[in-house]
Amino acid sequence: MAEFSDRPMTTPPEQYYGFFPGKYTTSYLESYVDNHTYSGQTIRDRILFNSCVESITKMQSPETAGGAQWEIIYDDNRKIHTRKLIDATGMTSQPHIPTIPGSSGFRGITLHHKSFGHSQALLLKDPSVQNICIIGGAKSAADVAYACAKAPFERKIHWIIREDGNGPSAFFAAPAMTSQYANSNEGFYNRFLASFLPNRFGNKWGWLKWLLQRTFLGRWYAKRLWDGFDEGLREFHDYQREEGKATGFANLEYNTP
Repeated sequence: MAEFSDRPMTTPPEQYYGFFPGKYTTSYLESYVDNHTYSGQTIRDRILFNSCVESITKMQSPETAGGAQWEIIYDDNRKIHTRKLIDATGMTSQPHIPTIPGSSGFRGITLHHKSFGHSQALLLKDPSVQNICIIGGAKSAADVAYACAKAPFERKIHWIIREDGNGPSAFFAAPAMTSQYANSNEGFYNRFLASFLPNRFGNKWGWLKWLLQRTFLGRWYAKRLWDGFDEGLREFHDYQREEGKATGFANLEYNTP
C-alpha cells in the first residue's frame, strides 16, 4: 500500500505489525522521483516547488496554442499551456488553529501539525520540553501523539479529544488478525470488504452490495460483522483496565457502539 508496482519499497527496519514511521515513505518517494526519467527529465525536474498559481483559464481557441485547453499563470505572469488539468489542492491545505481563551499569554511553543514535520527534530530532541499537549482526535493528532511518545526523552504527553471520544480508535487498530493480512488496517483495504460499506463505489461487487445494503438479511449480516469488529477492538485494547483508568487511557474508548 505504500509503494508503486514498478519500484518495490525496501522493508523498513522499524515496524509494528506492518506499520512504520512516515520518514521511510518520504525517503522512498524522494528516491522514486529522482530515479524515474522521461524524455530526459526526472519527475523532480518536472515539479515546480514554491510556486503560486495566480489564475487558471479555459482557452476559447485551443487550436492556437498547440491543442492546449488550459492556461495557467503563476509566479508573476509566467504561463503554462496544457491539455490536461488536475485540481489537487484539497480542502484542508490551510491550517485551522482553534481560538483558545488565554492562548495569547501562553509562553510555550504553539504549532499546527502542518509544521510539525519541520519542527519535530528540534522539539522532540530538546530535554527542556517536559510537557506536550496535542489537541484533536483525527489521524494527524494520532501521528503527533505517536511521534511524541516515541521521542528519546521522557516527558508527559497530554492528548485532548472531544468528550464523545470519537477519533483515535480509527487510527490505532488491532495489530493482529486471524487471517492472511498483516494487520487490521490492511484487512480493511480490499475490494471485497468495500461491499459492506454503504457507498457508491466498488461496483465490481454490485450484486453483493445490493444484497448486503438493500435486503433485511444482508443488513442484519453486515451489522453483525461491524459489531464483531467493534467488540474485538474493545476487547483487544481493554480500555477500562485498572492501569488504564489511572493514566487516563480509559478516556480514549469511543462511545459509539
